[in-house]
Amino acid sequence: MFFKPETEGEEAPPVKKKTIKKKAADTSKLSGIPEDAEGVPPDSKRAPPHPGEIPEDPNRMLNNPLFAAYKPRLTKISQLIWSALLPKRDQLIAQIHRIDYRNEEIKYVKTIIERDARAEYGGIIERLRYAEGVKLAILNHEIGELQKDIERISEIINNFNELASGQVVDPANFMARFQIINENLEYMIAKPFKVTIDVVPHDLPRELTEIRHHLQRYRASQALLDFKDEVIYRLSKNAKLSTREAIEELEKTSSAEMAEWAKLTDKFAAQLKKYQLICFYCGSVLDDGTVNAKCKVNNVQAVPDDFKGYTQEVPAKSYHGNVRHYFAKPREELFRTYYDPEAKDKIAFKTPFHITIELILSKLRKFISDNRVDLHKVFLDHDKNKLGTVNSIIFSFIAFEILRLDQGEITQLSRFLDPAGTNSINYIELEKLIADPKYFESIPIREFGANE
Repeated sequence: MFFKPETEGEEAPPVKKKTIKKKAADTSKLSGIPEDAEGVPPDSKRAPPHPGEIPEDPNRMLNNPLFAAYKPRLTKISQLIWSALLPKRDQLIAQIHRIDYRNEEIKYVKTIIERDARAEYGGIIERLRYAEGVKLAILNHEIGELQKDIERISEIINNFNELASGQVVDPANFMARFQIINENLEYMIAKPFKVTIDVVPHDLPRELTEIRHHLQRYRASQALLDFKDEVIYRLSKNAKLSTREAIEELEKTSSAEMAEWAKLTDKFAAQLKKYQLICFYCGSVLDDGTVNAKCKVNNVQAVPDDFKGYTQEVPAKSYHGNVRHYFAKPREELFRTYYDPEAKDKIAFKTPFHITIELILSKLRKFISDNRVDLHKVFLDHDKNKLGTVNSIIFSFIAFEILRLDQGEITQLSRFLDPAGTNSINYIELEKLIADPKYFESIPIREFGANE
């Protein structure tokens, strides 16, 4: 947009002059044309316009019906690009980054499996590569589709900039192409894209793992056969030992082991049951000591408005101030936090999340003891920098492949060991937790899942 320079003795009305300058500034911002110190584009001082250009007289430009139709449409397209199209492009680029990270996860898991199987089973490697190729082909196809959308968005922006940022403003050309640009713009803004990544690395073929499981079952069967042979040998050597006594001895051994498992199950069930219900007012857990005790917090008729309580269920107003506990299920956000000791007479209570962690640690202690796993050596083999930490991908692999934890247990243990979500897990702390059960009680109070 160009303006006719003022001549001596001629002044434009103040109101019209202010309006014209503002429109010129807005147009220069949209088109990217720099301005001089007076706020006027440098090209405004060039030669008179050629035939077919917009007249330089501001009054004629404002009264031109073509310019009146051009200006709001130009503003509409610009607003849609900045408010919707550019953020959409950023979302597509971020989705590409997430897919790339998933690619790295798949490649890492594939590399570990390939290193273990290459020495013995070439056929397993070929089938594994085929499965990886299928997954990567799907992911690369999704990246390609997203990249095409990004290129279409860039093409729309470039076409718009060519029409709106040229040295010669051509409203007629813009109006002729407005419908196509607007349709393409609305189509790209409304076009959905797939956010979830359905391809996961955990279902890659693990034939070697299956073979190992068969070998473990074979060892267990062999131990059972050895025990049977020992029983037969003792029966044949000692004629006084009757078949009934041998059966009773076998049943006694089995019953003792089953009794130990039953005690352990009852112990954990009792601990979980103890923390199922807590008090709405003070957060005390329901047990034989609190069920008939007085509540130290429920002693006023009116509860403060900002007091949310500790349970999902809220008691009736008539219940307030009766100095009794009101037990119900805890709120969801309290499941992974220690209760604030300052609000409960400096007594910290465990939550179901911490009971779950104790169960996982107990399971790991038994598995490591039964299978004689050198946990420190396992982590050290994967810790290239020898810093005592591994990332979440390596930790998930070790926990799943070697420690035999399921995905839910791995997620819970990762949140406990890395509450801040730094993608760095200190396996030295995990070794201390497994070696000393009392070490769990000495860990400082943390806020778990605060960023979820």
